[in-house]
Amino acid sequence: MRYPDPDCIPDPAPELPSTVAGQVRSIILRSVVELREKLNGREILWQAAMEIFDLLTPLRLQEGHTKIESFQQGVQADIDTALACVHYSHRLAFGGRMSFLWHRDIGDRLALSPKAELMETTWWKMQKTLPVPRGTRPRNTRTPDTPTARAIEDFRRRIEAGGREVRQIDMAAYCRYTDVTMFQRVQREAPRAGKEAIANVKRMLEECQSPDRFWSTVEMNRQKSKSPGKK
Repeated sequence: MRYPDPDCIPDPAPELPSTVAGQVRSIILRSVVELREKLNGREILWQAAMEIFDLLTPLRLQEGHTKIESFQQGVQADIDTALACVHYSHRLAFGGRMSFLWHRDIGDRLALSPKAELMETTWWKMQKTLPVPRGTRPRNTRTPDTPTARAIEDFRRRIEAGGREVRQIDMAAYCRYTDVTMFQRVQREAPRAGKEAIANVKRMLEECQSPDRFWSTVEMNRQKSKSPGKK
């Protein structure tokens, strides 16, 4: 959400689904009272935004998104809505928008929240239960269907042509991870995937051209992780 014009901060509740509009309005009004009575305004607005986000995001799972990009756009729209609601709370309490620093901080915290990651993980799990349309080749349902995941899948098949199965934990080891969590975040293009993690996976896909190089790097990184001085 762009930082709003100070003269254009409308009540967002009328545009919300009827199933949650009443609850959202109650959260807004409660936060207005708390803002006027307490000093920790940013945390009050953060908590209100998180409660609103919690109400909105589960509805995205009911919309039938077939692409992760579409689902992520829906979640981002919920973040924008939550921000709009707390801007409106601030306007009711003090007559204007909240500061840009608060706006950015709350938006970032929502995008990186465990709730946002949980919703994305739940979406992936739901895809595994969907029927495959006729005439299409079933993909490996253990992996997500993002551009990055498709590139990783192509890479895995190329390395497996050397005669040895490649697991996620092997590719994670190539990228110098001791577990697969960060690798999986990059694979599904999660907001919490760090820039360094993304760079490590990209380097593997672009620079590793042979099974021999892949496995020698995997074994070398595993030995380094087991060395006595390794923390």
